Amino acid sequence: MFPENLTAKQIMTSPVITVRDNRSVEEVSDLFIDNMISGAPVVNKNGRPVGVITLTDIVRNEKRRENIVSDKIASDYILRDYETSFNADELGSGYHIEEGETLLVRDIMTPFVYRVKEDAPVKELAEIMTSGRIHRLFVTRDDEIVGIVTSLDFLKAVVKYSK
Repeated sequence: MFPENLTAKQIMTSPVITVRDNRSVEEVSDLFIDNMISGAPVVNKNGRPVGVITLTDIVRNEKRRENIVSDKIASDYILRDYETSFNADELGSGYHIEEGETLLVRDIMTPFVYRVKEDAPVKELAEIMTSGRIHRLFVTRDDEIVGIVTSLDFLKAVVKYSK
């Protein structure tokens, strides 16, 4: 199956798309769609990894905002006369962020990065990913991200080395 000496460097994807911590969540959503990815490491202005942002983070945040908006809409209508009919325009207006408010990556990212070195054995990567229930590990050299190992990279390696 897998060669005993297989390392992170041999199965990683490189280069890695990184995201600055000051980018808007909307921009990152578009970046994910355009590049068909589900997550990316977040770096600060010095290029150092400070977290990770994933589709899960974005969806979780949207769900939280949706619940806040639902509570606001419900309380607004409870206070109104029960004979007043619902107005679709008013209901829809509750779903928007206040004008000028921009949600940034640093506001919703996971502020932790799972890192491994290039020479880390694949078995170690699998143990980290399964025990941490994570889908991506960032491969670093001198604190710089040089690659990423995802669940899909493992599947590609299984196909490659099973022949």
